[in-house]
Amino acid sequence: MTSTVFTGIAELVTNDELLEGADQSEHLGRLRGAAVVVQDGLIAWVGPASLAPPADDGQDKVLGLRSDVGSADDCARLVPAVREHFGRIDVLVNNAGVYSPVPFLDFTADTWDALMDINVRGPVLVGGAAARAMRDQGTGGRIVNIASTNGQLSEAEFAHYNASKAAIISLTKSMSVELAPLGILVNAVAPGWVLTPLSEPFVATLSEDSLGRISPLKRVGQAAEVAAAVSFLCGSGATYITGITLNVDGGLMAMHPAI
Repeated sequence: MTSTVFTGIAELVTNDELLEGADQSEHLGRLRGAAVVVQDGLIAWVGPASLAPPADDGQDKVLGLRSDVGSADDCARLVPAVREHFGRIDVLVNNAGVYSPVPFLDFTADTWDALMDINVRGPVLVGGAAARAMRDQGTGGRIVNIASTNGQLSEAEFAHYNASKAAIISLTKSMSVELAPLGILVNAVAPGWVLTPLSEPFVATLSEDSLGRISPLKRVGQAAEVAAAVSFLCGSGATYITGITLNVDGGLMAMHPAI
C-alpha cells in the first residue's frame, strides 16, 4: 500500500526493543519516505533499540532519541526535540511498553506504578504534547496507540499489564472524540501473539495444537504485520476512521475460549 497524504511527514515512534518498534519505524519510513523519529523507551532491563536508516536520498530522515517514557521530564522533551529537528510532527505511534509476570497477591504499589508510568502515563503525556503541537500546526495528524488483546482478555499473573492495555483502549476512544474537531485521528492497534525476541523462546515450544489455541491460522503474527496495520491507520485510506481498536491477532478474539 502507498500513501501520498503524509509524504514528507515527521513521525515519532516510541518503542523498546522487546516490542515491534524498530520494525514499525522502518516499515513506515520505507513506505512513505517519511522522516522517522525513534524514541528508545530505555529502562533498566531494556537495552537501547537500534534502527538502520531507511533507504533515502541521503537526507537526514532518522533522528534517534534516548529517554524513558516513565519519566514526565523525558516525555516533555520528546515532541519539542522532534519539532526542532524536523520543524513539525504529524504522526505519533505510542508503542513503548513493558510487561513481566507478577502474581496479583504479590503486587506492591511500586510494582503497579512502575508499569503504569510507562504503559499509560507515558502515552498520555507524549500524546498530549503531540496533539497540542498538531493543533498549533493547524494541519491535523494521526496518533496510533499500541494496545494488546490483553486489554480485552485476561492473562493470569499479568493483571497490571492487562489493566494498562485496557486503559489504552479507553484512552484512545476519549482522545478520538476530543481531538476530532482538530483533524487529529486517534486509533489503537491491538496485537495478539507476535514473534519478538521476548516471545521467541515460548513460541518455539508450541505444538500445532497449541498454535491453534492462539489463532485459527495456527501461527503467531510477524512484527511487519503489526507495522502494516499501523501504517494503514496513518495513511490516506483511513481518513474516516477514528476511535477504533484494530485487532491484529490472527482471529484470536473471534474464537470461543474452549477451542
